[in-house]
Amino acid sequence: MLPAPSGAALQAVLDSPEGVAAAEDVPDFATGGPISTALAGSPASVAEAMLDYYDIGVTTFLLCGYGPYADVGGYAEVIARVRDGAAERERRPGR
Repeated sequence: MLPAPSGAALQAVLDSPEGVAAAEDVPDFATGGPISTALAGSPASVAEAMLDYYDIGVTTFLLCGYGPYADVGGYAEVIARVRDGAAERERRPGR
């Protein structure tokens, strides 16, 4: 059984009848249409949203953006936060 999602962005997606949330409902969550989603926001909020997906079993993520060279610093922070968060979750009892 999968754990219940804890983040507002993921919960909004799960609760939405279309399967995606409107960006105005969840500020750090942007939709890319009915078959794709994108997380947008600060590195901290994107990492937290990615960890919500990790909590339900997603282990592979694709990071991309419009300015890959300009965004590389933000990607590094997101990756570090997700790695740390995933490691912390794996140390929890019952995992």
